[in-house]
Amino acid sequence: NPLTSIVAYAEYLLQKAERCGNDAEDVERLRRVGEAAELILSYTRAIISYAKPDDDVPCPVDVSQVIDQSLLFCKHLVDDAKVSVVRDVEGAPVVRVVRTQLIQVIVNLVANACQAMAPQGGILTLSARVESADDMVRIQVDDTGPGIDPENMDRVFDLFFTTKAEGIGTGLGLNIVRQIVSKGHGTVSVESSPGKGASFVVMLPEYLEDP
Repeated sequence: NPLTSIVAYAEYLLQKAERCGNDAEDVERLRRVGEAAELILSYTRAIISYAKPDDDVPCPVDVSQVIDQSLLFCKHLVDDAKVSVVRDVEGAPVVRVVRTQLIQVIVNLVANACQAMAPQGGILTLSARVESADDMVRIQVDDTGPGIDPENMDRVFDLFFTTKAEGIGTGLGLNIVRQIVSKGHGTVSVESSPGKGASFVVMLPEYLEDP
């Protein structure tokens, strides 16, 4: 893999430059080359993993891993929107879903949050935990954007509904989220008020191994 070679050679050159006492700026440039190559390699691996056919067969999925992979896909959106990410996963929640579809759910929610906070920026919080009382896994995406007007709350998941400027929103993302979550025997809801951001909550049955 050429990217793996680039990462390895960049690390070798960086270590050599540090040993030889090269100019600090040159050392920093080499470090950035290595970091960029590692990031591209991570993107490539994530895309390959995402593209693998899963035949739409639900299987046990680690929610924490899916959140990490989804954030990797959305890194450019997060950076462009000047958003800081807070990741808060309790334990190791597992759900039985089609992995690629759960990735799409989280990617769509993250993209929606980034669009809401751009260009001023804000804080994006992704959390997940098991609600042991009812054997459900709660996945929550919070943003500090402008919030949703009360008259639009009942329409946010409707097909083609969007309040975004032309060319930015299609009105498909949240509707797709609802369809996927429903197929997984779960629910999705939103809480928001103007000026106080929005919280999207996905509830999916926890995967419990047979005794």
